[in-house]
Amino acid sequence: MKGTTKESDLYERVSGCLEYLKLSLSKLANVTTDGPPNLTGKNVGLLKRIQDKVKDDDHDKEVIFLHCIIHQEALCINVLDIDHVVRTVVKIANYIRARRLNHLPFMSLL
Repeated sequence: MKGTTKESDLYERVSGCLEYLKLSLSKLANVTTDGPPNLTGKNVGLLKRIQDKVKDDDHDKEVIFLHCIIHQEALCINVLDIDHVVRTVVKIANYIRARRLNHLPFMSLL
């Protein structure tokens, strides 16, 4: 993103991506973030704006907000014996993100 990264800028970018992909916020169940308060704050910021928009469409719907899924995977490794799965998932994610030629087709798949 160029310019500022205020919650309004982030919200507009996320909304634009969802519109481009023809996805509705009403179908949103979970948002995972890793970043500063303008991104992760539940009472202010991007997550608050997303929750407000979802509530406008459906008053009973609650969006689950998670912070950094990698940390959550690390916690699961301690409890469950899935280290081999997590290592594979992280390798695949890193491979896709590191190579633009892999990342672009993956994004078009989504």
